[in-house]
Amino acid sequence: MSGSPDSGGVDGDAGTAPTHFSFFYTGLDALRRLSGSPNGFGGDLRFGMPTGIEGADKICQTIAEGEGFTDRTWRAFLSALQGPDGQRVDAIGRIGEGPWYDRSA
Repeated sequence: MSGSPDSGGVDGDAGTAPTHFSFFYTGLDALRRLSGSPNGFGGDLRFGMPTGIEGADKICQTIAEGEGFTDRTWRAFLSALQGPDGQRVDAIGRIGEGPWYDRSA
């Protein structure tokens, strides 16, 4: 998942992240907590949203906010053959040009 002041998932201690970090990955434990299921979201990423892309973004944002990272919008690094507007969605195009910094770096 990726984030920038205008745009990126999180497991760990919010107090250890560098101020310039711009992406994180999330694990099954975070997805289980959020979904309330031992299977996480089981492949259905809509999370109350119309599409899986929008739902995946909401999942990222919710997990990040739960860790205290509220200063940016987080987006899933996810591609799709057809997005909400019917056009192809490329993961790299959704998160911007970088550079990206891992929160554990």
